[in-house]
Amino acid sequence: MTDKQNNPLVSVIMPCYNHEKYVGQSIESVLNQTYDNIEFIVLDNGSSDHSYDVIKKYESQIDQILQFAKNDINQAGRVLLKHCKGNYIAFMTSDDIWEKEKIEKQMSILKSNKKVKACFTWVNMVDENMNIIGQEGGNIFRQTNRSRYEWIKRLVLQGNCLAFPSAIVEKEAYYAAFERIKPFYQLGDLFMWIQMLMENDIYIVEEPLISFRWHTRGENQNTSSPNQKVDIRTRNEQAVILEAVVENMDDEIFIHTFGDYFRNKNACSKEELLCEKFFLLTNLAEKAPCYGQCAINYYFRHNNYSVDSGYSLINMLDSLYNYTYLDFQEYCAGAGMSAMNFKIQYLAEQQNLYLAVICSLQEAMDTDFNKEQRTFFYRQRVFQRLLDGQKKILEVVADYLRGVLTFIENANDEILEKEYGSFIHNVQETKVILQELWNMLLQFDSDINEEEWNKCKEILQRQQIEVEEFCDLLLPFLVRLYNVLLQYLPQQSG
Repeated sequence: MTDKQNNPLVSVIMPCYNHEKYVGQSIESVLNQTYDNIEFIVLDNGSSDHSYDVIKKYESQIDQILQFAKNDINQAGRVLLKHCKGNYIAFMTSDDIWEKEKIEKQMSILKSNKKVKACFTWVNMVDENMNIIGQEGGNIFRQTNRSRYEWIKRLVLQGNCLAFPSAIVEKEAYYAAFERIKPFYQLGDLFMWIQMLMENDIYIVEEPLISFRWHTRGENQNTSSPNQKVDIRTRNEQAVILEAVVENMDDEIFIHTFGDYFRNKNACSKEELLCEKFFLLTNLAEKAPCYGQCAINYYFRHNNYSVDSGYSLINMLDSLYNYTYLDFQEYCAGAGMSAMNFKIQYLAEQQNLYLAVICSLQEAMDTDFNKEQRTFFYRQRVFQRLLDGQKKILEVVADYLRGVLTFIENANDEILEKEYGSFIHNVQETKVILQELWNMLLQFDSDINEEEWNKCKEILQRQQIEVEEFCDLLLPFLVRLYNVLLQYLPQQSG
């Protein structure tokens, strides 16, 4: 037996919601711990099954039993924490099982190393029947010990890998970190461990001392079990955590944690580190596009105008890293939530185009028309299925080409020679919208040859276009393109 007099009090807190099938086993695994100075507090969080009745059976062995009239996940943890009297807090979930020596082994670490303020263990992930899931319970929670800086980097860049129901934390350190907690739903524990690591060490007992039930469906489904809502919330919270952690990180910790990512490996001044934090966010956004918005937000937040200093971060980035205001504007034009939304919209439009082409082609092939009639029918049907914005692009290009060809037809040699330079410049300005039209429509059209299009595109990109090239290559292509587009447009517009 352990010496209770020399063992700090550990408050074990356990919320329970609709776990009548498991909560009895969970309670007994706490009561059977070899560590002998435990305060056990259980809260029934408005269960609609018989969980509370099961809990009451252990009333004489549980120090405090609390009950909510209705489920309130946000308040449950706070209420439990307020009732803790111990020097340390252990977190239990009402469907998991602890090994008998779990607390004793963790408290041995915590008592012998005062720098360690949180101790975790490996876990066995199990199904509802206690069958181990995967090889050796193969799961993300079997991590080896790292330095404090390595842990911060691991958690910030890759997400949580510390099992919350395995944790024992020093109460004062936990409360200090808890004051900075935000109302996260998916990643509250991740943010908590990062906050604790800003000032303290953690340790993992590399031994599975908890059986962690993993429910993927039904009423008892784990809050982190993958589904669309979980994935969306997780990404939103990841972005908030990254932005908050990087921005508020102490300079020394930032250098030790992310120094390998620095553009200037010797950066150490306040000004340099302010810039390095911006570059870190843009760097991480290359792997996770949602972080691009964090970089954009950070940039704007650190550029408060004053008569004396001007735009502070702008000046620092320019003078220290030769990263200009226009460099940022270029970045801002291709990153962040707007860029992601644009890409999603583009993909949706592309999907619509493919469906329009496939369906229209099938309908055309099912007719008894000759080849010319089928082609016309196909183009008309495609246009009918286009989105309004796509129809507008086609109409604008056709209208522009009509103007170009009309000008050439009506202009004499003297006018053409005089206006050739500006005329060609205007034609060159169409290369972007022509490329969009190609991607949208022309690549599927049998009368527009890809090799010819690539040659014309190459000509349009030149600084100067010779008259012979325009007359022999570009003009015939534009005439054919115009005639093709007319067959897409409703006949009254032709």
